[in-house]
Amino acid sequence: LGRFACTCRLYARARWPIIDIKKRSRERSGWESAIPFIVSKQPSLLRLPGNPDRHHPTTKESIAELTGCTALQFVSLRYIRCGNEGSQLVGKALGSTWQHVVMMDLSRNGIDAVGAEGLAAGLPAAKGLQFLSLSINLLKDKGAVAVATALRNCPALKMLLLAENEISAAGAKALGQALGASGSAPLEHLDLSKNPLGADGAGELAAGLAGNKTLRSLTLVACKITNSGAGPLGKALANHPALDFLDLAENDLRGTGAAELVDQLQPNRALTALNLARNALGPVGARAFAHLHSSRVVRLDLSENGFDDAAIADLSASLKAPLHSLLLSGGGGDLAHAGGGEMRDSGMKAFAALLSSPPVGPTLRRLTLPGQGLRDDGIACLLAALSKGCPQLAHLDLSGNKFGAPACKALGEWLASAGRSLLHLDLHNNSIKDSGLAAMTGALPEAAAHHPPAKPGSGGIALNTLNILNCGLTNNGADAVTALLERLPCLRHLHVGGADSISDASRTKLKRASPMVSFVLA
Repeated sequence: LGRFACTCRLYARARWPIIDIKKRSRERSGWESAIPFIVSKQPSLLRLPGNPDRHHPTTKESIAELTGCTALQFVSLRYIRCGNEGSQLVGKALGSTWQHVVMMDLSRNGIDAVGAEGLAAGLPAAKGLQFLSLSINLLKDKGAVAVATALRNCPALKMLLLAENEISAAGAKALGQALGASGSAPLEHLDLSKNPLGADGAGELAAGLAGNKTLRSLTLVACKITNSGAGPLGKALANHPALDFLDLAENDLRGTGAAELVDQLQPNRALTALNLARNALGPVGARAFAHLHSSRVVRLDLSENGFDDAAIADLSASLKAPLHSLLLSGGGGDLAHAGGGEMRDSGMKAFAALLSSPPVGPTLRRLTLPGQGLRDDGIACLLAALSKGCPQLAHLDLSGNKFGAPACKALGEWLASAGRSLLHLDLHNNSIKDSGLAAMTGALPEAAAHHPPAKPGSGGIALNTLNILNCGLTNNGADAVTALLERLPCLRHLHVGGADSISDASRTKLKRASPMVSFVLA
């Protein structure tokens, strides 16, 4: 979210003219022949199309011609296969004609250490550069060291993306030392995902970050970090004054690593979001969050960690933090994962008790439970807990479960009473069928034709987005959707179709019936 918001802010500052030829012909003659036109317009934003043809990479002559665009602020050269020569030319341009560039994307271009060194040589001259992406290249440790050296002279750089570059412990050490050095780049977002850092790399990075004061987001997804690397990382970040988001998904922390990490992070007063999805935490990890209440973490992602029913009960008993967002997907449905569990009777009862009482229930705004194997009785138990203890819930994801018409009726009744504040409901990949949708519609109150549509916060049903893709609907179900729309006056986004048997005529009828609704008819 931080990365997306920052990028949007940067693009919003762009000045016309803007040249975006991403959707034009991907043949070489398609855009390279237009370079003289591009240069003549002197754009502030330039985004080129990807070039999937390995045998015809973008030539260095083309990049050299583009350096004549002296007004550029936002440059996306993603996936144009410019290689080292192109990267070196970009580095020279940053030191001369492209000194005003604010955002530079060179991801997926086959750049290795040689190209990284050429680019790094020009980075200090780009005094306004705030965003740099070199993801999905071949920098390795030598290239990472070159970038790290340049960071000491980049006074405006706030976001650095180096995912999938085969960086290991040596490169991580150099980056950590650079970010911890006095006067280095005021980096706020660092992404090193899918690099083989391992426990040693995590420790080396953490040692350097101990002196950093600006980093707000650290993403280390799938970096092969084991439980032995969790402790040093947590210890180094324990007193970080700015770190708001830590993403360690798809590593191998296991239960002991998660417990040590959470324990070390207790003193941190800035961290609000922690992602430990797909870390094989298991039953031991489920009990690792007993001390989370002493931190300020309010967004927690524990998806696909192999929690069985007993582990869910242990997790529910140990969570005492006032969470705003809890993601707890299982291993079923479209989220298949080795060792994934499902929430059964005892786990559901314990989880319901967690939601229906302080401190979690009153503050919870987002609950994600896809692939948990929830059936009709489980949904009924969940909705009872939400009615009792979750007055602020705005986002509910129940996709990929196993409930049908009875649960849909209960959902409709809940929306009509305690669930009026809900804005987003995701039910895709469930066996709802036409009967379930009709049951939900029947449980909702009829909207008075002479009254204006309800508004969120006005006391009416505020639901804005509904996803019912792949729910076994037919043409009869499409008619039920039309009736449903009449009873949800705030609905503006509806996802319907997918593998469902809805004819083109019924889809057209749906669009005509509700012109105010944006349909995603997959």
